Amino acid sequence: MAGRRRDDCNPAAAAVIVLDTTVVSEVMRPQPEVGVLSWLNSQGAETLFLSSVTLAELLFGLGALPEGARKDRLALALDRLLALFPG
Repeated sequence: MAGRRRDDCNPAAAAVIVLDTTVVSEVMRPQPEVGVLSWLNSQGAETLFLSSVTLAELLFGLGALPEGARKDRLALALDRLLALFPG
């Protein structure tokens, strides 16, 4: 699309944020960093997306943990998080 100016694009269509695994992991911590939560809460929910790679990394990491309270807590946190991302 040579010659197309950036301001010709529909801003609503361009407003997409794909969350990195590190951001998602931070939110799942018992006491997430306040700055990460603040930034995340300032974003429109309709602009936030998870990639299949991020989901695979989270599931792999969870599967690698030994059975116990930490794994159970993270599994619950991941379930709650995924409920926020239908589809």
